Amino acid sequence: MEDLKLLELTPEALYDFEVLDAEGQPLGAVNHVWAHDSTDEVQLLGIRSGWLFGKTDVVPARGVRIELPERRLRLPYTAEQVRSAPRYQEETPLTPELQEKFFRHYGVSWAADSTHLGAPFTAASTADLLVTRPAPPETVHAAEAFAESTVSMPLAEERLVVGKREVEAGRVRLRKVVRTEPVEQTIELRREEVIFERIPATGAEIPVGAFHEQEVELPVLREEAVVAKEVRVVAEARLRKEVETVTETVHGQVRREELEVEHYEEVEGHPTSPPRR
Repeated sequence: MEDLKLLELTPEALYDFEVLDAEGQPLGAVNHVWAHDSTDEVQLLGIRSGWLFGKTDVVPARGVRIELPERRLRLPYTAEQVRSAPRYQEETPLTPELQEKFFRHYGVSWAADSTHLGAPFTAASTADLLVTRPAPPETVHAAEAFAESTVSMPLAEERLVVGKREVEAGRVRLRKVVRTEPVEQTIELRREEVIFERIPATGAEIPVGAFHEQEVELPVLREEAVVAKEVRVVAEARLRKEVETVTETVHGQVRREELEVEHYEEVEGHPTSPPRR
């Protein structure tokens, strides 16, 4: 892990670097780079956060550490410091007053010379390769003109990383309602009936109180239906979840760098061998 200033990276090369806070917590990716308009030294970084409604957070580049080849930047600030920083609206000019707010928020000394910042480097102005500043041309001595030499260019490719997360696919609700319905049931009921009979008296004695008015009563009974209700449990309803695994194909596009030989010359009478791949 090296200091950002020591690596002498061009501002364009920092675009889309992953950004971590001082504790290693991911904050987002670089989407703006402000550099000194005369020295190209990076002064401020814009971070596209993954928080709600995504926004750009601005942090000073001083003290930022870089991790290669992982393409990560580690800030000397915590996530809370970044979240509480002054807000930055996209396409807003970075005035000296706004610059001073950012530097003061992070406790970084602010110099008047920092106001000479050029336009931010964004996605529209970046290259796909991790480009470093070219070294100044050196004089080629005759003894070294035909010496064996090697130049290299890093080739990168992207790979699709598929993860999983849990989301709510629906909701099932079990609700109990009460309904009233008519029912019928038959029952046998008994009742008494009175039968009047007159039978001839045979040798009966004359009763006491003859020729006096007299009344007798005989109770007559009947059964009637009595309705009552009882509650009993007839069944139990249950909701149960089962987990099944399905296979889903995820589609995406990845980039890969390839080499192409764009130009080579032949000197008349002295054919030059094309590069071998």
